[in-house]
Amino acid sequence: MSTLSIQIPPQDEIAALISRHAPRNGDYATAIGNLTFHRQSSVTESLFHAARPSVALIAQGGKQVTLGSDTFHYSRMQYLLTSVDLPVQVRVVEASVEAPHLCVVLGIDIADVAALLDSESAGAAQQQPIPATRGISVSDVSPELLDAMLRLVRLLDQPGDIATLAPLIRRELTYRLLNGPVGARLRHI
Repeated sequence: MSTLSIQIPPQDEIAALISRHAPRNGDYATAIGNLTFHRQSSVTESLFHAARPSVALIAQGGKQVTLGSDTFHYSRMQYLLTSVDLPVQVRVVEASVEAPHLCVVLGIDIADVAALLDSESAGAAQQQPIPATRGISVSDVSPELLDAMLRLVRLLDQPGDIATLAPLIRRELTYRLLNGPVGARLRHI
């Protein structure tokens, strides 16, 4: 007798995992270094924030980030890539109790960026022109980037695997970012 398994779409799975690990409004550190979750169940006012080099992937809801006169909007299955330390204003623009804003943020390891840029595997990223915007870019999440981020988040349920597998997946995420549509931004690091 076979059992029928229900396949959850990856974008729904990552939202469910973030929601489980961030059960109430706020910011949550995790057992994986530089990996945090953010949950907000209502629209917020703009808050000043010191953005670090990171990738912030929204699993549900929407946010806007303002740097000087530039405003960046991103929402479900988009990410914001910040390549340098920046003073920004952040505002959750899409959230409710039923569908809270859920976001996963991963700090970028400069050593991984440097190692990948020195390797032949990032040749395409080295040839991309650097965008004119100031240290921030928004892009859609590719299936490969989502898969790697989902595998990293799933490690929280397998704490014995974190020390060995998290660095490998973090490096893969950096590779995916470098070779993605805003990869040239990482060269600013």
